[in-house]
Amino acid sequence: MTSKLVLDNLEGRTTKGSINITEGSTTTVLQRAMCNTWAVTNQSGTMALSDSINVSSVSDGGTGMSDYLFTVSYTTANYSTALGATNDNNLTGIETGPTAGGFNLLTNQHDGSAEDATHQCFHICGDLA
Repeated sequence: MTSKLVLDNLEGRTTKGSINITEGSTTTVLQRAMCNTWAVTNQSGTMALSDSINVSSVSDGGTGMSDYLFTVSYTTANYSTALGATNDNNLTGIETGPTAGGFNLLTNQHDGSAEDATHQCFHICGDLA
């Protein structure tokens, strides 16, 4: 037997912004387990967001550097970020200068020198303010 739950909103009963999921003896706060922010950016030519959630803007911080601002800030800069970038030169992403309201993402070639990426991406999990 399958079930279907149809809702427009979920709200915690005890604490409005906190919904708990319990599996066995482990309880997780739903909001902490979700990916709250992500983006895909093309740094080549004119910097542009290809797609995103919770990113209000991106600006060109120089070769390989993108400066992201969040639409909704996090409670602290202690969020978890997964980074990536692709191009012909096997780029990697490095997060620098995280704040509750944004961060910088630098893409490098395998030798460590900065280079713009055709596909710079990240996703973040954490507590939104």
